[in-house]
Amino acid sequence: MHIFLNSVLYNHANTSPLTGHRLKVIENNDLPYVVLVAHRRHGKICTGTLITKYHIVTAAHCIRYENPTDLVAIVRIPPYVESHKYPVSSSITYDQWAKFNNLDPRFPSNDIAVLSLEKPVEDIQIGSISFDQPIAKAQVTTVGWRSCKKNCLFPQKFVTVNQFVEDPKLCRKRLAKQNPNIIGKINAICTKIDGSTSAALKCGDSGGPLLDKQYMIVGIASSRCFSKNKNDFETFNVYTAIGVYKQFLFESIKN
Repeated sequence: MHIFLNSVLYNHANTSPLTGHRLKVIENNDLPYVVLVAHRRHGKICTGTLITKYHIVTAAHCIRYENPTDLVAIVRIPPYVESHKYPVSSSITYDQWAKFNNLDPRFPSNDIAVLSLEKPVEDIQIGSISFDQPIAKAQVTTVGWRSCKKNCLFPQKFVTVNQFVEDPKLCRKRLAKQNPNIIGKINAICTKIDGSTSAALKCGDSGGPLLDKQYMIVGIASSRCFSKNKNDFETFNVYTAIGVYKQFLFESIKN
């Protein structure tokens, strides 16, 4: 039996930016494949990553109740004087894909989705995926977005911070503190928010990539969790482990 903590609900535009210590603003041509997923009228919803020139991977809870044609991807095109909007034509979550293919979902919560764009994003670096699960204590990079100027719908800058992967057993223990029904294998990666490299995900960061040392995508930002006992566990970030969903991603891109 596999149970994973349900994701937190997202907020619409202008939620708080990534917070913490040692945040580094993404400059110049760094990580151009990290994009905003936004509602045409309401503004920013979540973050996503270009994995082909037509496809974006993000968190399922970001777009579950949205009409795909109401969404756009905001892509930072060099020289980054302005960002370009790419209309979304369709979307599919893992649960929808599993149901269509008469498959039993591997986990009750599968917080991953693929968006298809109406037109390709040309002349820009595409994100690469690693299907290898990062080991405990491996250094990873969290990507979030910087605060938006007053009354703006689409923040223009992202920030990064280095963190370390927690042991899967400790990750499961932490999640079980939030939900006692969590047992067995989990489809999650936890990073601890503590010490000088701490950084807390905010609602608008959902769907953004967790990157390994080679800057390959190993996780999708899902939520952050809080301990009920301040003397026990601290806040920690939770990511959907992308390696669990290899077949879903390949078939979503192919189709």
